[in-house]
Amino acid sequence: MTTPRTFLAPSRLFALLVVLSALGFALATACVDGDDEDIDITQDPMDDGKDQVICGAEFEEDLLPFFDTYCNRCHAGDLEPEYRNGAPEDLNFDTLDGVLDQPARLRASLLDDGGQPPSAPYPLATERDNMIAWIDCATGEGARE
Repeated sequence: MTTPRTFLAPSRLFALLVVLSALGFALATACVDGDDEDIDITQDPMDDGKDQVICGAEFEEDLLPFFDTYCNRCHAGDLEPEYRNGAPEDLNFDTLDGVLDQPARLRASLLDDGGQPPSAPYPLATERDNMIAWIDCATGEGARE
């Protein structure tokens, strides 16, 4: 009898969960470090913002893979309107500015489990929770201890 094939081998699934847990821990500890200073999200106009670290996460390395996997097939700034599948042209997640531009809409979408993205692949609940925690930290929203 053969073993049924799964999308991810158990060892790879475990590794993915470990990485996601580490990201969640990094985001959570960055947000509750006890420092009451405001988060400075200003940037040099010549800087693309992709290497900026906010709340313990670097956009291009830590956050962009999430958006590229789940959001940017419809929400990338360089997509022509006919390829956006109805996504508003002002709602893009391929830059840090785009992500921070409308955090309430993004957060609401992440809370609406099953609403976005409209088709697979879908983020795991832990991925959604980690991204919501980062948005709350980066924008100063939510409970901060």
